[in-house]
Order: sequence, then structure tokens, then C-alpha cells
Amino acid sequence: MKFRIIVALAGLLGTASAHALTVESYEQLKKKVDVDTTVRMSLFSYFQGVAETFLATSDATTGQINLRSGDTVCMPAGVKLGADLVEAAVQQEITDHRAIHMKTPDWDQIYVSIYAGYGLVRMFPCTR
Repeated sequence: MKFRIIVALAGLLGTASAHALTVESYEQLKKKVDVDTTVRMSLFSYFQGVAETFLATSDATTGQINLRSGDTVCMPAGVKLGADLVEAAVQQEITDHRAIHMKTPDWDQIYVSIYAGYGLVRMFPCTR
């Protein structure tokens, strides 16, 4: 059983794209986090990669993260963007705003990294 999970995760998370994980896949994996260390570590690694991708687009002077959507995340001084914060942004976005997102056809097939961006913009909006 564990081997099948590892193979499935390798196929799911081992692609070249940082967008490999859909909301549906994430929610399925999230159910296994408490009982499977491999799933927990794989999700951590995925979210760390998403965080590093966002940081690669940040302005070192202002700390602003410019997203492809045109939105900007304004990280407060002293707040470190990492796997835990990105996952919290995703979880909050798909939980608190689920009714809004469900209006989009196949919303749960959208990449988790997109919801990470939405969540971070809501968490750290630019008010300048």
C-alpha cells in the first residue's frame, strides 16, 4: 500500500510544473497527512517549491511579490514566506471562499498554486 502511495505521489508531484497539484488532489492527499509521513513530506516539499517560486518574483527592496495575475502580495517585514504559510493561504482560500470558487466550472481541477496566490493576496494585500 505504501509503495502505491509513493508511486502515485511521484507521478503527481514529480512533474516539471509547479502546478501539478489540483484542489481535488490536494484535498485527497490532505486526508492522509496524519497517517502517512510520505504524504506529509511530499506536500511540505510541494508548498516549499511554490513559496520559492513566489519569492523568485519578489522585489528585494519592497518585499512585494508580483503575481502573473497582476496582483501583488505585500509581505510584512519579519514574515517569512515558506511552505507552512503557503499551505495556510491555500487552505484558507479554498475553505473560506469555497462558495465563490465553486461557481467556476471544474474549480477543483484548478491548480493549488493559483489558490495560493489568491490566498496570499487576501492575507497580505497591498494598501499603498
